[in-house]
Amino acid sequence: MRILIVDDSADSRILLENILNHAGYNNLLSAAFANEAFDKLGMNEQNADDAGVDLVLMDVVMPGMDGIEAVRCIKAEEFIKAGHYDVDLDEKLMYNCSIITEGFIK
Repeated sequence: MRILIVDDSADSRILLENILNHAGYNNLLSAAFANEAFDKLGMNEQNADDAGVDLVLMDVVMPGMDGIEAVRCIKAEEFIKAGHYDVDLDEKLMYNCSIITEGFIK
């Protein structure tokens, strides 16, 4: 599974990378801003479906375009609507995230 982490905080990106690596996810990409994420997703290229990202973890509060607007732009892309990306969530990842966040979320 290829995962794209989008967060303007380098510390947050490193923390998420470490958590995901520990959970067995090693094919990770990261971006500091929405436009960088669009590039990594292939949205600014002719061969958009070559990017091969399965899951995007997006920060909500970022300078420039916030995460909510960035997700709207990603969801509006025709190559995503055409089924080039699998939008099913990986159950193992969701389980690992719930274990990690158990002590923090009440």
